[in-house]
Amino acid sequence: TYCVQKPQKKFTTFMQALIELMLSVEHVEMRRMERLEQAEKNSAEQKEEVKQKLGKDEKIPIGSDEKVPELPLGTPSMVPALTRQESEKEDDQQAATRRTQDFEYDKPGDTNGILYFLGLEGSSSDYSNPALCQTRPVHVRSSPMLKSSQPNTAIVGRDAVRCVTQPVEPEASPDGYGPHFVLDFHGLMIMPTHYSLRHTVPRSSEIMRSWVFEGSTNGETWILIQEKKDCEDITKAGQWHTWECKTPPAQASNPQVDGKQIIPGYSQFRIRMTGENSSNSWHLACSGFEMYGHVTFPELTDKLTWEEEDFGRSKGMELIRYSKVMARKNSINGKWEVVRASQPLQSGRHYFEVELIERDLDMAEVYARYKKKDIIMVGIIDSKFNLSHANLRLGQPQKAWAYSSLGSTDTNSEYGEPFGSGDSIGVEVDMDVGTVEFWKNGVSQGLAYVDITGPVFPAVGLLLQSPQVKLVTKDIKKLKKE
Repeated sequence: TYCVQKPQKKFTTFMQALIELMLSVEHVEMRRMERLEQAEKNSAEQKEEVKQKLGKDEKIPIGSDEKVPELPLGTPSMVPALTRQESEKEDDQQAATRRTQDFEYDKPGDTNGILYFLGLEGSSSDYSNPALCQTRPVHVRSSPMLKSSQPNTAIVGRDAVRCVTQPVEPEASPDGYGPHFVLDFHGLMIMPTHYSLRHTVPRSSEIMRSWVFEGSTNGETWILIQEKKDCEDITKAGQWHTWECKTPPAQASNPQVDGKQIIPGYSQFRIRMTGENSSNSWHLACSGFEMYGHVTFPELTDKLTWEEEDFGRSKGMELIRYSKVMARKNSINGKWEVVRASQPLQSGRHYFEVELIERDLDMAEVYARYKKKDIIMVGIIDSKFNLSHANLRLGQPQKAWAYSSLGSTDTNSEYGEPFGSGDSIGVEVDMDVGTVEFWKNGVSQGLAYVDITGPVFPAVGLLLQSPQVKLVTKDIKKLKKE
C-alpha cells in the first residue's frame, strides 16, 4: 500500500518505515509489560502491608489476591507516582533512563546516518541542517574559513557547496592542530562504526589525502579512531566516500565493570588534516560529513517526560527531541493542541517546570493578531481528559487546572502575570491537600486552585506553532530551601 500510494519513494525508504513501525510496536509492548510489572509489585506491597496489620494468622480480605487485570495495548497505567521521599531512596543510576539506537551504514550519502536523523529533530518533520535546525543538536567548530567559503555548518549539511578552511600548516597554527573541524553532539554518546566525507564543489582539486579521525568526551583529550595517509578514495567534486571504523583501544580514564574497561562512546568528533591535499596545499575542503554506529542518548534523570505514545497527545502535537521537547506541528486552525506527561500524579508534593522556547518562525503578525487571546496554557489535567475532544482548552468543558498566557485561571481573570516565549512556568502540585500553585521565572504567583483530586497529569496546551515546550522536573525540597 505504501509503494502504491507513494511510488516516488524508494524501496529502502519503505523498509526503513516498516522497521520504524515494528520498533514502535515493540516499544509500546515493552512499556505495557513494565507497567504491569510495576502494578503487580505495588499490589504485592499492599498485600504485605495488610498482612502486617492483621497478623500472620489472620486471613487476607476477600479480593486482595485478585490478579492485576491486563491492560489493553496502549492504555496508560494508573500506577501511583512516586513521592519525593520514595524517589530519594532510589539509586540515581537506576532512576536514570537511557535510550539507545543503532544506525547502520548502507551506501555513501544515504539517509541512515546519525546526522540525518538529528536533522529530522527526532520526529517525522522535514530534514534541515542539524547545526541550524530548531534544537541545534550539533555544534560545529573549525579552523578559520575562507571568505569565499560557505559557513562551517555546511560541513554537516546535505547540500554540495564550496566549504573550505584557510590554509595553515599545523606548526604555524595557534593551536597546533592545523586545518580541522569539530562536531559537538551535546551529550550524545556515539560509538562510530563508519563515517563518510564528501568533497566540495565545483572543483575536483584540494581533495584531502591525509587526516586523522578522533573522538573526545570533553573536547580536551582526543582519542585516535582512524588515521589516513595519502588516501585517494575520493577523486572528484561532490563525491562521497565511507570508511569503516575499528573500536579504539580502551583508555585508563574510561569506567570499569567487573575489571573490564567499557567505552560508551564519544560526544565530540574531529577531522584534522595531517598532510597536504591533492593540490599540495593546506586547504581543508569538505562539504558533507555523516556517521553511523551505536548512539546512547542523554540520561533522562527527571521523573517526568512528555508522553511519547499517541494516546498522550492530540494529533497536532509532535515530539521534537528525546521526549523532552514538544511543539505544535500544524498551522493555525483556531483549535488547541495538548500534550500530557508520561506519568500521573496521585499523592505527595510535586514540582515541574515548562520552559517556553521560541521557534525560528516569523510569528510577529500572528502574535499581534492574538495579543488579547490565550495562546498557551500550563497546568494539570484529569486522567479522563479526552485528547480527541473537539475543544482541548485546559479548562471548561473538560476537567483541568491551568494558568494561561494572559495571566488568568478559570477562577480568577487577574491571577498572575502574563507570560510567553522565553519564560519558565513552574507548577507546584500538592496532591495530599489538593492545591496547585504556579510560578513564573522562579516567582510564585500565589495559590491558584484548591480541592484537586487525582490522578492528574502535567499538561500544556498550545494555540499557535510557537513556542515549543520543554518539561523539567525539579526537587521540591531543594527549591523550598533556596
